[in-house]
Amino acid sequence: IGGRTSTRVTRDGPRYQFDHGAQYIGTPKTEQFRAALEGWRRKGHAAEWTGRFVTVDGGAVRTEGGDSKKERYVGSPGMHS
Repeated sequence: IGGRTSTRVTRDGPRYQFDHGAQYIGTPKTEQFRAALEGWRRKGHAAEWTGRFVTVDGGAVRTEGGDSKKERYVGSPGMHS
């Protein structure tokens, strides 16, 4: 996985957690990587990310959904090593 992975947790008030850097793992491109990802999922180290994705283009905001929805996975409990 290219890029940097990191998770931040707020200190005050309600505790929020967010990933930055490499926010998610995209669709596996090889069967070998898909098998590794499935192993991580079984062990609880990764999970499918079902968050809402939007694109902002000028003044237009489009929400991803339907046939355009892509596979995305995240580290569990966060994107850190």
